Amino acid sequence: MNLITLSTNKIDGLWFAAALNENGEIVHTGFSPSKSRLLEEIIKRDPSIKIQRGDSEGRRVLEILGKLIRGEDADLAVRINLDSATAFQRSVYNTLRRVPRGKVSTYSMLAEATGRKRAARVAGNCVASNPLPLIIPCHRIVLSSLKIGGYSIPSLDRIRARQLKRKILTAEGVEFEGEKVALRCLWKPTA
Repeated sequence: MNLITLSTNKIDGLWFAAALNENGEIVHTGFSPSKSRLLEEIIKRDPSIKIQRGDSEGRRVLEILGKLIRGEDADLAVRINLDSATAFQRSVYNTLRRVPRGKVSTYSMLAEATGRKRAARVAGNCVASNPLPLIIPCHRIVLSSLKIGGYSIPSLDRIRARQLKRKILTAEGVEFEGEKVALRCLWKPTA
């Protein structure tokens, strides 16, 4: 059985959670308007976990998440644990972490940067199952058309989730031309 320390807090109308393992590494983050749905999502990832109440490190991670959701610069010198991810997922997540604030990339560019040019759909599945939203900035991935695409948040319908994604991107400095991200905000990762 895995023991995690779970910290939760409501920030700007959303519930945030940070789960840390016994080594103080972040294993899961999330946010949702519903605290119960957020906790369900964390438990669903590993039903065998035993949860203990949050600590100061968890509260520090929550402060970082609050800054990130508002598009603010935050110190991301945190220890993360991706041991449960496959090698390809880790490659996708590491590439995602390189996408700078104020920029976006696409699923196909993400796949190409991992060395699997034709794996855009697989890369998209990795993005959708990101265990560390905001810390691994999956919100910075958009469709090849430069439309915003989806954003999965427990208890939010697709429209409100896309609105939140756009709000986060705008706060980070991403510019839009109508429904599309401005081409000048596109960042192409390299392998």
